[in-house]
Amino acid sequence: MSVRIQPKQYAQLLFELTKGKTENEITLVLSDFVKVLRKKHHTKYLHHIIRLFEDIYNKENNILSVKVESAEPLDAEGDKNIADYVEKTYPGKEIFLTKKIVPQLKGGVMIRVGDKMIDGSVVKNIVKFRQALRIG
Repeated sequence: MSVRIQPKQYAQLLFELTKGKTENEITLVLSDFVKVLRKKHHTKYLHHIIRLFEDIYNKENNILSVKVESAEPLDAEGDKNIADYVEKTYPGKEIFLTKKIVPQLKGGVMIRVGDKMIDGSVVKNIVKFRQALRIG
């Protein structure tokens, strides 16, 4: 009988194996880790393992991952407003901000903080407006 290791277990193991290691040591650990995944035919879980590893790493290091999607690049004021909001809402956290252009949004922004999403897109506002018209 073979026990199946879950992606979360792999991610936790990888975190423990890399904690406090030098860059060269981490490279060796990663090489061995991928060899194990190949041997067990678990490379298909690699993307999920990496995402879970990031979550563990961020939690252990008090880092907050913030993803901002907008229809067009944000100007400096928009960046500052988002950063200020996140810093006030999540004090004491180191913020790691990534931005992505999503033309389908038509305008506004969507902000993902961990597993929470703030939808300030024009599309979302149009949907809310249509719903309000149906109710009223």
